[in-house]
Parts: sequence; C-alpha cells; structure tokens
Amino acid sequence: MGHGTGSIPSELRSTISPETGLASMGTVNPHNEILVVAVQLGAIGAIALFALWISHLLLFRGEGAIAWIGLVAVVENIVGSLANSHLSDFTQGWIYVFAVGTLGGMVLRQRPAPATADGSLPERPEAALG
Repeated sequence: MGHGTGSIPSELRSTISPETGLASMGTVNPHNEILVVAVQLGAIGAIALFALWISHLLLFRGEGAIAWIGLVAVVENIVGSLANSHLSDFTQGWIYVFAVGTLGGMVLRQRPAPATADGSLPERPEAALG
C-alpha cells in the first residue's frame, strides 16, 4: 500500500549508512517519478500513474499538429520521469497539467461529435451562437 505521502525523506534516511558529515545527509527526491509514487502510494499508485500516462497517450493518438504536440508533451514527461520527478516538482508538474489540459481540450473539440440515437448529429453549442 505504500508508506504514505511525505514518507520519502524518512524512508531514504533509513537506508543511509551511519556515517557523519555530508555522507550522512540523504536526498528527499529520488529523481524517478515511478519510484516517488511507488514509495508513497504503493503498487496501486504506480498502476494509477501508468493508467494516467496511457490515457493521455490515447487522447493524443489523432492526426494534426495539436495532437502531435500533446503526444510529444506526454512522451517527454514519461521519458523524463525516468531520471526526474517532473509531476512532483511544482513548475514542471503544472506545465504538464496546463499542456495536457489545453491541448487535450483542443483535440477533443476537433473530434466529430457522436451521432444521437436517431442517427442525426447533435448541434454543437457554439454553432447556435452564430
């Protein structure tokens, strides 16, 4: 189930040898997003992280520049998270949220609306505005 949020400093401190000075100081950031999530939230959290990334990859599987930019943002986050904890860091995490949110909304808006039960296409709200 994991050790709980905020447990990384104590968990990493417990693995440091009983030395003194700078050698006894540990890090509070293991620089791997999967490890950060797995230590704090366990296997369920790691599975949820992978599900998040997979759903974002599927969101940007279409054609066009916007889908491509969104796909690049998600792939960069996945690859970058192997050596950094981007989602846990403030600036990088919020950039990812804004990128996926904005680009994902644009991709969803470009997709054709599903047909209604009678086979007709529903009217888009912005079409009624003029």
